[in-house]
Amino acid sequence: MDNDETDGASLDRVEALAENLVDLRQQFSQAQAKQTQSLDMLNGKLNQARSENKLRLFTLDAEVRVFRQESSSDFNWLRGQLTSDDGLLVGLDREMNDLRDNVTVIEVKVDKLEGKVEELQADVRELKTDMVEVKGSLKEILDRLPPAAA
Repeated sequence: MDNDETDGASLDRVEALAENLVDLRQQFSQAQAKQTQSLDMLNGKLNQARSENKLRLFTLDAEVRVFRQESSSDFNWLRGQLTSDDGLLVGLDREMNDLRDNVTVIEVKVDKLEGKVEELQADVRELKTDMVEVKGSLKEILDRLPPAAA
């Protein structure tokens, strides 16, 4: 009987191990299902983040293109203002040349006026000399006249 008891105990042990194995397989399946569910959720979140980032990158790319177009046209306008015949810089250069010419003309006129002022100053000195002579002559004439009767 010892053999039968041993066989019975072995059978009980095998049955217990089989039940444990079934239980472990169920736990493994549940853990695997939870892990799959978690991975699916993470993949969903990752895909959503990728989509959002793609949208943001697309928006950023569009904004950069618009900025490039605007700045390009602004720079082209500025370049035109600085280099074209009707541009700002060329116009300022012409005005500066005209201003230099005007200053030269004014300098010539000032030189002429200075010459005329010197002539006038010489004439005034001559007139003063003449007035001194006239006063002297007038005094001589008055001195020659007989004293007035009172």
